[in-house]
Amino acid sequence: MQTVHLVHYTTRPGGLEIKMPLRISGIKNYKVKVFIIRDKSWENVYRETSVEIAYGSNIKIIAFIKFFLYVLKQRKDIFHLFNAGPFFLAVLSLLGAKRVVYSIHGTIYWRSSFQRIVRKIFWGLGLSKYTVLTSNSEYSAKIFKERIAPDSSPVLLYNPIDLGRFSKPDGKITGKTIKVVYAGRLVEGKNLDRWVDAAVFLLKKELDAVFEIYGNGSYKSELQRRINESGYNEKIILKGHESHIENVFRSSDLLLFLSEYESFGNVAVESVLCGTPVITFNIPPMLEIFKNYPEFIIKNEKGFESELYGRIKTMAHLRMQAAKASKEFADRFGADIYKRKLEEIYVKLN
Repeated sequence: MQTVHLVHYTTRPGGLEIKMPLRISGIKNYKVKVFIIRDKSWENVYRETSVEIAYGSNIKIIAFIKFFLYVLKQRKDIFHLFNAGPFFLAVLSLLGAKRVVYSIHGTIYWRSSFQRIVRKIFWGLGLSKYTVLTSNSEYSAKIFKERIAPDSSPVLLYNPIDLGRFSKPDGKITGKTIKVVYAGRLVEGKNLDRWVDAAVFLLKKELDAVFEIYGNGSYKSELQRRINESGYNEKIILKGHESHIENVFRSSDLLLFLSEYESFGNVAVESVLCGTPVITFNIPPMLEIFKNYPEFIIKNEKGFESELYGRIKTMAHLRMQAAKASKEFADRFGADIYKRKLEEIYVKLN
């Protein structure tokens, strides 16, 4: 039986990582192994799977050497890299691997001119006629073509969504108090300061609402300090990590997602599939997701809180549109579509 090696950076939950068990469940007729570039983490998205995992190291050169040796023994297999970067892709090219899939899940490729020069050299070494590219959104494909490979044609492969898990409840009950939530990593770039500012603005407008933040991350302590200073720590609450986030979506009235940048946006799709409307900034991936539902989009500009308040006042309409969008999203983002397209790619590699 042919083996597929899935390669990515960490087992800690993130937009990419949290979908890996679902991706594996859809890989039929192949043995699946996983190579994690970094070392073991106490957070592990594979905890409830039996997949075989090899680990690299948190020291980059050691991780690079371990991956080199790993590929050397198994280079005739299929290697599927998820946002692993040009250095690890170049190892596959150097060792003559001819069955390679590279999935684009990001939009930031360098942070300095020096990084740009070095990484573009390795992208040139890593990309070959044997590399099949996929992207998790039209936007991430566009940025890759602009910055890395203008002549490339990535296959659009949206992140798979488990429709059995993320679905509308029978007869959703809404109360007088509006429950507004955020779900995701607590890190810079997610605009969590502005999220708290927006919550304070709405509470000062005497909106009958509670605001809950789900997730963990490096910004958690600073976020709690900011909430405490706001004077609304009984209305704006850090809830921590929630394994069954679908239950949170089903019991909420609105997902408020104000990220500065994303390559896709899993939680926005999942929330709508649970029948809960979303309000998000007009960043490219959200415009792509909600192309038929502009009422879920607000402008990312100073004073956005007033526009947000106006949208929340139309909550009944937002709920109706979420119900409508959930049917379309099931067809666009369901895991079965992902599995079928991925199987087609693997078959062509053989």
